[in-house]
Amino acid sequence: MDANKLLHWLSHLGEGSWDSFRRAVEELSVPDGNASGRDAAVQMRFRLSELGDIDFFPEKRRRWQIVPPLLAGFPERQGEAVLCGGRTPAFIASLSAAAETWACSLEQEPRAELPDKVRIRGEPDALAAVASTARIKCELDFAADLARRIVPIQTQLAAAPTEGLMIGWQREYFDLRAQRWVDERLRRTACECVSQYGRRATYVQVSRTRTVRMPKREALYAAASLSGIALALYDAETRRLSAPMHAPLPDRCARLACVSSGSEGTLNGGRVYYSPVSPRIAEIILAALGQSLK
Repeated sequence: MDANKLLHWLSHLGEGSWDSFRRAVEELSVPDGNASGRDAAVQMRFRLSELGDIDFFPEKRRRWQIVPPLLAGFPERQGEAVLCGGRTPAFIASLSAAAETWACSLEQEPRAELPDKVRIRGEPDALAAVASTARIKCELDFAADLARRIVPIQTQLAAAPTEGLMIGWQREYFDLRAQRWVDERLRRTACECVSQYGRRATYVQVSRTRTVRMPKREALYAAASLSGIALALYDAETRRLSAPMHAPLPDRCARLACVSSGSEGTLNGGRVYYSPVSPRIAEIILAALGQSLK
């Protein structure tokens, strides 16, 4: 997969349907007998979302939109900022020229199956000047900016529409303690309904008489919060934040964990790990998920 070319092309388009995204991934992917085109597109969808390059809107007829380019910094890593959002070769060239003008250094680090990591090093004022010259935003505390746009799980749960489970659709329930999907009917958890045509809908049983519909990832953490079960874990000693493979972090929480740590999540032993994540950022993410920092 030429992920740089994919991001350049999607940046040129700006936005589109899920089908247009899937076709772009399929055209640029190396044929792999072990993975379907849909699987490759789904994997790339979550990677590009976590990296802060593309927003996906399943509730809006499954559309996607390029994130406007911005420089994201963190007080924990002063003197550097990473590029998030759309980009083209011409834009990278102009950003490099701006960095040189303000005595900053631009580094482009190749990553397997992902767009290059673009990082700029310099004094805070110089980083802001680079962004201004390139006519993009600069957030030197990206965590605080993104935290303002993360809607807490409890708020989403309170606003979720009450709906009954789809009749005649196949159902799977999430076992919160085993942290996996099962066919066995369970109470007070998330339930995913799948139609014979592949349409999916996820629900949370809030009480004996009320079931609400929510996005899949958010539904899992809403159910866990209602049951007092911690799905996401943080180890302050190793500064590692993790989530179950079958209950990945919601998009914006995953983006904050990924961008702040400087690397994509890694799968190990059935969990996805982000590292290093500072206690401040871990607290923001866990609070949004209805959990506390332990």
